[in-house]
Amino acid sequence: MTAISAPLRRPGHWIRMPVTLRRILHHRAGRFCFVFLTLLVLVAIFAPMVAPQDPYAQDLVSAMQGPSSKHWLGTDYLGRDVLSRLVYATRIAVNAPIVAVGLAVVLGLPSGLYAGYRRGRVADLMGRVADALLSIPPIVAAIAIVAAVGSGLTTTMLAIGLVFAPRLFRIVRGATLNVAEEGYVDAAESIGSSTARVVWVHCLPNVLAPLLVQISLMMGFALLAEASLSFLGLGVQLPQASWGSMLKTAAESQFQAPFAVLPTGLCLTVTILVLNTFGDVIRDVTADRKEA
Repeated sequence: MTAISAPLRRPGHWIRMPVTLRRILHHRAGRFCFVFLTLLVLVAIFAPMVAPQDPYAQDLVSAMQGPSSKHWLGTDYLGRDVLSRLVYATRIAVNAPIVAVGLAVVLGLPSGLYAGYRRGRVADLMGRVADALLSIPPIVAAIAIVAAVGSGLTTTMLAIGLVFAPRLFRIVRGATLNVAEEGYVDAAESIGSSTARVVWVHCLPNVLAPLLVQISLMMGFALLAEASLSFLGLGVQLPQASWGSMLKTAAESQFQAPFAVLPTGLCLTVTILVLNTFGDVIRDVTADRKEA
């Protein structure tokens, strides 16, 4: 029993997670992304303390003004402070991807693990359904769901999560298929380990690397999708602040205030780039661990 049980815990053991996090923080780009995302979350949490003014207060006399000592990033068409609205919109930028990707993980991870480990006709049917859903462009599917159910932040994020779930399913299923062929899985089955134990102890830890990379990338896609739907008027509704809705109002008045597009556009672009870069760092770190 000792000769068999020793190698069973070695592959993909959960103890590797803190080590992987330390390697990410030792990476220069990973450290920058981690600090940036941490600051973004802190700004979202303490938005009332960070915002210099009330983001919903209107001052029509000061509408469409450029940067000044009172309004560091200028004002919008209703005279609202752009910086304050950017700070409050950070809450949407943090919450929306978490809800959307969280739903995708809840739907795609268990089904992908089941289909990859158990196989069979049910797993094949799940794969065909996922392939059919992946043939639909994500943003088009999200617009169709929002149009059928109704607009709003919660509906938008649920729609995006449903669109992302098949992609996550395929990634998890493919990684689980490879893990299920390993010798330590056969050894675990031979000593009578239950399906739940094999999946939890051996399959899930070994699919975490591609899963975390995909989650980081999906966070950026979800943020972009939320901004796109809010830009079209299907996401966050006024007067609530969102980077997408702010871009829409700035684009509508670009000739009166050309500067208004830059702050929101830079925030959205930099955040998506950081999320994508963080995914690349996770991929590089986990690849280095496998080679080591």
